[in-house]
Amino acid sequence: MSGKPAAVAAILEKYKSLKPLLGEASCTKAIGDVVLDCLQFLHEEANQLELLSMVQGKQYFAFEGRDSKKRISRPVNQALFLTDIKIIMELLGAIVEPKAG
Repeated sequence: MSGKPAAVAAILEKYKSLKPLLGEASCTKAIGDVVLDCLQFLHEEANQLELLSMVQGKQYFAFEGRDSKKRISRPVNQALFLTDIKIIMELLGAIVEPKAG
């Protein structure tokens, strides 16, 4: 999905800026910014297609670009895909800044 080249370029630029931050507290917000931009991009530039799963109990979907190429993403496990940015940020905080214990 090419979508808006400016949006893709902005996401890639933020991704590149993460490398020096890995292991630092500011990494949580930086990763959250990239994730939020990606979710916004998918919402604005792609449709969600339900897929028929051959695995009992699992549901999958894919993203299809709204551009003329209509490219389709790899299957996404519906149970593992989060869109709630608050939950995502909490999980990132637990991963990047683990609590002693």
